[in-house]
Amino acid sequence: MGDRFEDMVDHAVSQPDSLLEARNYHKGGVFHKLYNWLRKNAGQYGFYEVYTSDPKRTGFAEEPWHWSYKTTSIPLLDQFYSLPIDRLLNDTQLRGSKHFTPSFWRRYKRDWVLGINPVLIPQSLREPVPAQDTNAGASE
Repeated sequence: MGDRFEDMVDHAVSQPDSLLEARNYHKGGVFHKLYNWLRKNAGQYGFYEVYTSDPKRTGFAEEPWHWSYKTTSIPLLDQFYSLPIDRLLNDTQLRGSKHFTPSFWRRYKRDWVLGINPVLIPQSLREPVPAQDTNAGASE
């Protein structure tokens, strides 16, 4: 390992050609045991899967190898949201930046950046839950 960064990989099993394929982490995959352990225990240590298999989640496809440390990731996401990303990228004159409209950024942030495990979304960025009608079902 030395002094360079390496992803967390179960070196007790033979390595597949590509580590970053969901099939390697599900039943029959070489990292299935590791993935099951992470799903059961990682939360106790503050780690959460970012791109889950939840069909209601938007954004990037499931990535069972992608985990975040909640204590660090929530403040960073909050900080990212406070940046004027659209202005910063447009000011760089990045090729294609004319397509980075405010509307584009609103959709991108909503559908992709916040398309993560809800546990990792800062409270300040969560959509408000509609108030429930406390009189629903009451007879008059």
